Amino acid sequence: MICDGCGNENAVHVRIGHDKQIGRYEVCDKCGQLPTEWLPDVSMPNGRYYDEHLGTNIESKRQKADLLRKKGWVECGDRINPVLGRPTPFISDVNKRRKFFKDNFER
Repeated sequence: MICDGCGNENAVHVRIGHDKQIGRYEVCDKCGQLPTEWLPDVSMPNGRYYDEHLGTNIESKRQKADLLRKKGWVECGDRINPVLGRPTPFISDVNKRRKFFKDNFER
């Protein structure tokens, strides 16, 4: 799949949308930069907090997104599960998934 937004020829996911102000846009898993018009300015649930990694007080989700974008960072969780020492697999069958988590995480 090819992303019209950044030209990535190996895009896994492509998201296409339309906005009245900017028109049609397209982003993939590589560029992933949604226009700022699509990021509502939402206050943080517990008010302002100090983010150690960004080195500043964060007051809204838009402010945090702007700072991450300026630094070229992407917020994500850990891929490696600390208990397993490897990524947690996706198991679609509910019973198999319950058994997996029971076997690996219950003490």
